[in-house]
Amino acid sequence: MSKAQFARRLGKDRSYVTRLGQAGRLVLSADGRRVKAAASLRRIKETEGAHGDGAKAFFEEQRHKQKQGVGAAVPEENGNGEAPEKEEKTSTRAYWDRRAAAAQAKMRELELEKMTGELIAREDVRFVLADLGAVWRSLLSNAPARLAPLVTPLTTVAETETTISDYRDEVERELMETLRKRLEALGK
Repeated sequence: MSKAQFARRLGKDRSYVTRLGQAGRLVLSADGRRVKAAASLRRIKETEGAHGDGAKAFFEEQRHKQKQGVGAAVPEENGNGEAPEKEEKTSTRAYWDRRAAAAQAKMRELELEKMTGELIAREDVRFVLADLGAVWRSLLSNAPARLAPLVTPLTTVAETETTISDYRDEVERELMETLRKRLEALGK
């Protein structure tokens, strides 16, 4: 599961999960992007009360005990602070069945995130950003023509600053209204 999903499962912020990972208290997939929930929960429970380098010291102590044949076995790290994946022959049907099932589960997860509004299509985001950029460029390029007649008759700096500040607020409102409309169109 993703780190965000793991954080939701724990009822914590994503930053909490990030700190767990930095402390070596998470068991991650080989690519370091997915959390192995059951193994991570065990590791978190085992290292409860260990702070900062305490978790690292705990695992070093466990490995030392393992080498001496005492205590629970803790897998060696692969150099990235992660336990190595169990090597499996890629020529077996079971391997490919598990890969297919994992891919299908990931697709269902992404579809659910899309349906709940947690996932927005990349092309939709690009469209909204391009549209905001176009509106911003238009407002910026029209600023001299719109401001000149407003500030020309003014005689004090305070009047000029107020007029320009009002124009800035108008531009901000227009950008926010454009963003609101685009997000509405996306269903957000």
